[in-house]
Amino acid sequence: MLVGFFAGMISGFFSSGGGLILVPYMTSILKKDRVNTRATTIFCIFFMVFTSGCFYFKQDYIDWAMAVKCAVRWYDWWLHWVKGIVECREKFFGNFLYYFFAICRD
Repeated sequence: MLVGFFAGMISGFFSSGGGLILVPYMTSILKKDRVNTRATTIFCIFFMVFTSGCFYFKQDYIDWAMAVKCAVRWYDWWLHWVKGIVECREKFFGNFLYYFFAICRD
């Protein structure tokens, strides 16, 4: 509870996410694996995001045109990012295997 209290205070003062403190805490002190730790923190913030989203929706504070544009832009960026990773990986392994076999041949 004490770590959660300090994580909340630091997050509030410095406008950072609680994961900035809780993820390193859980991986180093509690010896949890990184994937499990990130999944736990994302699950924890889900309830806060959902609750605040309901309040913003009820008060009609959401700019739906901007929200759709941001979602489309994010999706477009994500597709390009994934495509770039696949292309880099293919180029790297293609070149790596070419040079590896060239060296082994000589």
